[in-house]
Amino acid sequence: AKLDHLRYQTARFWESHKDTAGALGKALAIGDRGSLPTEIQDAWADAGVAHLLAISGLHVAFLAWILYFTAYIFLWLWPTLAQRISLRRLSALWALPGVVFYTLLCGAQASASRSALMVGAYLVGLMLRRPTAAANTMGIAGCGLLGIDPSSLYDPALASFAMDGYD
Repeated sequence: AKLDHLRYQTARFWESHKDTAGALGKALAIGDRGSLPTEIQDAWADAGVAHLLAISGLHVAFLAWILYFTAYIFLWLWPTLAQRISLRRLSALWALPGVVFYTLLCGAQASASRSALMVGAYLVGLMLRRPTAAANTMGIAGCGLLGIDPSSLYDPALASFAMDGYD
């Protein structure tokens, strides 16, 4: 209920901007394209960048990167702390809840959930000092998606996601 209220407040913040910038900000921030005019959506589609309006790997990975490196730089400012603990592990620990929170805030759409699972697997690998190969994180994310929703096996997006790991 609190998350729904926060999602509503975020949408209201962007709706307070009466021009198309507010609608575009709402679409880019939480994936809600409801108030985005069709001509803007068509223009983005014609430019080939309409996929940026859906919360997906770009948004989740960018947020994880910002959280990770902000924490890393902040922790680096204390040399005594840096000598005692691993800044990489603590930064990954800091970024993980932010990624989960953002994914839930955006409604945990399939593309965002896939990305959050991959980023989460990568961050947990960093925390556990394990190899963080892309194929491993994709495999963990795929198994996690199927564990959460077995019917996603028949979703074409999962097949596309699975094929991303093969060159």
